[in-house]
Amino acid sequence: AIEYFLTNIAEQKKAEDALRNSEKNLQMIMEFSSDVTWVFNFNQLKLKYVSPSVYHFLGFYPDELMKMDPALLIPNEFREKTKEMLIRSIKEFKEHSEVSKTYTIELQNTHKNGKRIWTEMSCKYRYNDNMEIEIVSSSRNIEERKHAQQEVLYLSYHDQLTGLYNRRFYEEELRRLDTKSNL
Repeated sequence: AIEYFLTNIAEQKKAEDALRNSEKNLQMIMEFSSDVTWVFNFNQLKLKYVSPSVYHFLGFYPDELMKMDPALLIPNEFREKTKEMLIRSIKEFKEHSEVSKTYTIELQNTHKNGKRIWTEMSCKYRYNDNMEIEIVSSSRNIEERKHAQQEVLYLSYHDQLTGLYNRRFYEEELRRLDTKSNL
């Protein structure tokens, strides 16, 4: 009986060590990731977790951000679009909670210093142990991608050498202006 008891403790210690190592690895990944991972309890309207990478992303420490209303990070012109996406996606989740669907939205967030940053937010929904809806999300900085898109858009309507509008712009403007009210 004594040998059996010692064997069980040894196996339990191995499992505890494996769990501790797994937690350390997960913590290291969260700390060194450039993306911000967060968990928002929808029923309580409160952040439950924010990864440490939020400091480099938005200038806030996780505990500082968890005391705030996250809606304050979203500029006014993006709040309605974000709210609509949340309402629609939560309704879908309630109707089909067994389906694991990811919702993505591009919006700007406000850095602590007041500067706006383009982000891509990907969300999934789940029920926690108390059957409350939680949003598990990852936010990524897409500033470079947005600047590249703007550059491509600019070059598609302007001559590269002179910066003047090109023929494509002219033809699209002609179509836009070709209405009966302009005759």
